[in-house]
Amino acid sequence: MPDWLVILLFLIFVVHLVIFGRLAMQRKLRYYWLVTAVFAVLSISFGLRLFLPEWMLGPLAAYQLFRYFAWLLAAITIPWLVIRLLNKRKQ
Repeated sequence: MPDWLVILLFLIFVVHLVIFGRLAMQRKLRYYWLVTAVFAVLSISFGLRLFLPEWMLGPLAAYQLFRYFAWLLAAITIPWLVIRLLNKRKQ
């Protein structure tokens, strides 16, 4: 992945982290806290890729492990979003 794309994604994830963090504090819904966690982990992952790409945790670079954790969180968040949207349609 080119450096400019890593920087762009890092900035996008940090902005989303701030926005969803504020939503989570205002609305106090678990869903927003989970989305905030996804963007926090993605921000950490891309921050590590930018500033400490050589940092290893076992056989993998640290940023890769954080990205895998973000995938796990997203695998929970995306179905939750779909369920929330379907429930809103029913109402």
